[in-house]
Amino acid sequence: MPNVNESLVKNLTLESITSIARVLLASDPEITLRQHAIETIKANVLELFLDPEYATKEATLHKIAKNYKRLIKDIFKTIDMEKAYPGYFKTLWYTTVPCFDIKNLTAMEAGKTGMLKSCKWKGQDISCSEIFMTFPTDFGICCEFNMLKASELFLDTEYTRLISRLQEFDRLNVFPHGRNLTSDAISLVPEQGAGNGLWVLLDRHTDLLSPHSVFSDFNGFDVLVDSPASFPFVKKKGIHILPGHLNSIALSAVQIEASDEIRNLAPKLRKCLFADESLRLKLHRVYTQDNCFLECAINAAQRFVMKRNKQNKTCTPWYLPFGNETHYLCDPWQSLEFDSQITKGASGLNCTECLPDCRRTLIQSKLSSVPFIKCDERNFGMTELCSVGKANILTKPHIFGKDVLDEFRLGYKKNPSYLQTIVSSIRTYNPRSFQAFHFINQTYDAFERDIAELEVFFDVQTVVEFETNLRMTWVDFSSSVGGLLGLCVGLSVVTVIELIWLGMRLIANFLKPVQINRR
Repeated sequence: MPNVNESLVKNLTLESITSIARVLLASDPEITLRQHAIETIKANVLELFLDPEYATKEATLHKIAKNYKRLIKDIFKTIDMEKAYPGYFKTLWYTTVPCFDIKNLTAMEAGKTGMLKSCKWKGQDISCSEIFMTFPTDFGICCEFNMLKASELFLDTEYTRLISRLQEFDRLNVFPHGRNLTSDAISLVPEQGAGNGLWVLLDRHTDLLSPHSVFSDFNGFDVLVDSPASFPFVKKKGIHILPGHLNSIALSAVQIEASDEIRNLAPKLRKCLFADESLRLKLHRVYTQDNCFLECAINAAQRFVMKRNKQNKTCTPWYLPFGNETHYLCDPWQSLEFDSQITKGASGLNCTECLPDCRRTLIQSKLSSVPFIKCDERNFGMTELCSVGKANILTKPHIFGKDVLDEFRLGYKKNPSYLQTIVSSIRTYNPRSFQAFHFINQTYDAFERDIAELEVFFDVQTVVEFETNLRMTWVDFSSSVGGLLGLCVGLSVVTVIELIWLGMRLIANFLKPVQINRR
């Protein structure tokens, strides 16, 4: 999901430009090309981009955008962001599709807006809120599984405390959703096979989204499989999965261990750092190379934005970590510049001080996708999604909902009361979305555009492990020297001792005083 700042800026390209222009024309006397601007507003939105005549009025559009940009920046300058930051962060926390429905905040009943519709762990139904939590990433707010808590990952800052409070609020106010287990009963250690990992039913809820800009040419979800101790770089490492499909991610791993003996070596010699060697990090409690890359990229982006905007203080987008001394938040345009620099800096090419982790797990994944099939006489009542017995408890809508309702509507004289429990999968887009293309189909099937199944599992039982050790200890060194001397010179330990004894005798005889006897 794109972050809100990014959407705010890029919405100028199509949906928001006319409404913004109307407000500015009514309030800003500095716009000199008022007549041309009014004609532009009256035009169809598509004409602004396709009709050559409007190229001559480009200056008016630039003027409108420039004034809007200035207006937003002035608003940000007048706000004490250190005091407003908690409310600002909380508001943006809930602007995207939530991970699960929060009572009286994101929905009035369960299953209306949450992305995580149903979850299973090792084949057992479980409440999604028990194993997932909402967490900020470089891509905005996402749903995280089996990740360190914010207080365990970041140092104690206002950013960390806000995340922890909002996560706890969500946990206490989430709708009952599946089977709740105590934390002691949940073992997140996976086993081999598709049925012994994580299974999730996802929903994008495209019908609930207000008009917003889309920055990719695909329709789907972004998924990241990475270390639980690293800040999640979704843009850098994420993979895409398809709605309308069962998406299987089969994992294998290579474990790299390191003996404690190499701790005595300087990091430049061993060419790695341990997780507890995080003194060089200013935001994280745990050292990983990705966390180091993030801090390095943030520092570089702050310098770039500060120089670009000729400011004497740094700024940080709301969704990225920062220390207590840097509460100044970037405005939407600074956030776009910041984001582009983060993407470049996260590669680590300019962060040579960020050494690899001494102990790490390298995850390898294989993705496969198969489309959902329709429910008919072959599988009705047999499969997970087409089960009649689960019609009342399966997370709505139902994949067979439209077909069942149409069948009763056309082939039966009455609609029995039990049909009220069946929900059609046909959804209608938000009508505000159609300001440029008015004649496209405004309905769609949720099981083609919104809903996807995802299963993540290990496909092998074993993990290959490599261990980093000292190439030669003092015992190895002594053995090697002794072996070389014995092979090439014929020396042995006894011979060395005899040579030492002989040398000491010679020295003693040399130092022995000479006695002269008188006669």
